Amino acid sequence: DVYYLKQMKFVIGKYHSLSLVDDPNFVEMQRVLDPNIATGSRQLLTERVSISAANGRLQVTDLMKGEYYAMTTDHWTSISNINFLAATVQFINAMWEMMNGTLCCSQHKGTQGAQDIVDCLTAARARFGLKEEFLVATVTDTAANMNSTGELLGQPHHYCADHVLELVTKIVNDLPGFDVLLEKARKIVGSVKHSPAIDNLLGELQLLANPNEIPVTVVQDIATRWWSTFGMVARLIRLKEHMDWLFLNHHVKRRLTEEEWHLMDVISTTLKPFMCFQILLEGQKYVTVCFLPGVIDNIRTQLALTAGVPTYYEAEEEMADAATLTQTQVLSRSLLGHFNIHFGNGIEVLTENLLRGFGNRQKGISELVFIGAALDPRTKALAVGVPQVEHEHLWDIILDRLVAIHPVPAAPAAPAPAVAQVAVAPVAAPAPAPDPADFNIQDFYQQLQPPVAAAPVAAPAYPDAVVELLREEICRFRAAPLLPVQVPPVQPDAKPVYNNPLDWWRENESKFPHIARLARRVLCIPATSAPSERVFSAAGLTIAKDRARLLPELADDLVFLHDIGNLIPDFYEQ
Repeated sequence: DVYYLKQMKFVIGKYHSLSLVDDPNFVEMQRVLDPNIATGSRQLLTERVSISAANGRLQVTDLMKGEYYAMTTDHWTSISNINFLAATVQFINAMWEMMNGTLCCSQHKGTQGAQDIVDCLTAARARFGLKEEFLVATVTDTAANMNSTGELLGQPHHYCADHVLELVTKIVNDLPGFDVLLEKARKIVGSVKHSPAIDNLLGELQLLANPNEIPVTVVQDIATRWWSTFGMVARLIRLKEHMDWLFLNHHVKRRLTEEEWHLMDVISTTLKPFMCFQILLEGQKYVTVCFLPGVIDNIRTQLALTAGVPTYYEAEEEMADAATLTQTQVLSRSLLGHFNIHFGNGIEVLTENLLRGFGNRQKGISELVFIGAALDPRTKALAVGVPQVEHEHLWDIILDRLVAIHPVPAAPAAPAPAVAQVAVAPVAAPAPAPDPADFNIQDFYQQLQPPVAAAPVAAPAYPDAVVELLREEICRFRAAPLLPVQVPPVQPDAKPVYNNPLDWWRENESKFPHIARLARRVLCIPATSAPSERVFSAAGLTIAKDRARLLPELADDLVFLHDIGNLIPDFYEQ
């Protein structure tokens, strides 16, 4: 049994065909170690996959019993033209560990309409005994069917932040001048990609210039891949000297002029913050929802500074002074206008999400996201992303939620207590934004934690003893020192080490027990739907060209077992 379990782990983990165990060479190799070993067969392995998947689902069902959770979902079409729907789950367990895993990658036999998607998600939850009332939020892209799905779900529906950011940056492909340049760049990249000889020569040129540098190749812009336009442009800029040499020596037919290289620099500098933040937000093993308000505010501020316009600039506003604008300003204004269409203008952030914008899409970001930022010990100062005038309103919202999830009977009437004086760090004015051309994500982390002194803030008395108790706990939580985003480096060039807010909550749960319950529910929400995208990466390798006829039910089991280690680390050791 141990052998067959390890065999299954090897085949699934490395995306091998199940028929590998019938291959004579594989059998011969196994029998070198043990001449009497029974290597099994494809049929036996298939049966064991089905049994193990059923067993794994039972274990996950038991693991998640009573847990509040968030989900992501998306569609994918396999090489055999079968439509699959993936659903992932993320939650924080009682030990304050971030847990995530695949619920399903199952064939979607119905239409891709909203009601069919809701039915599939309902079936996926039922398979694991997940109750609807424990679902905190569902994260999807902004496609029309997913948007309609969100309206039918009945629980908070969040858009994938990276997907929305990508919709904004795609505007660069439609701007006059930029569109022609990027198409030319794609053709140059294609000429290198399609010629192994030129690609090898490019590597040799890099080694001649710097023998200690690991050669890199060009990167093609792919429409469905996040921040790939920036990746293509930044890589070409890095290889500028060598690309010019290839043209001058007739290895490639196209060459960028100095003016075009300057425009490439403009694109790279403007899109770099988007790329850095998209990478930050797509993480799956750490808390991401807390960063989103600050990310939105930072990008909006950077674009406004570069464009020379207010942060609330709208896309439909005419560029009356277009003739006098620099290329950087033209690009920044276009991006800012479309950015504000999706994320709102940042003036009343707590209510913008109640409105529907262009194409009946949500505007701004959800109230739960702001609550997540407030309950993370690294970002609870709300220094960026929430206007100071809305801070107390947000904490009142949190108080209401605490009351709702802690319906403790009020204590007997007692004399009103004196007004408590609790030291709460006031919100300072945001530090001046750094020069966009010198963007560094470390500056963003510093903006999240302004160096301000604590000041006494009154915690008003309430007639309801429970509300008074919760209000006092909120004040103590706000007064607690901020958790640094990063651990101070031991050496100047050391790789950054990040503090985990869940570790902080594990140590401080007893001090703030009521807030901790809400934090466990909210901090599990992922900022993006990247977990579902990763499921499709595994599914694409599982349902490869040589296994295009793999039964959808078996494919679902294989993908589930491939990712089960995230939820049940010792599954293959049992």
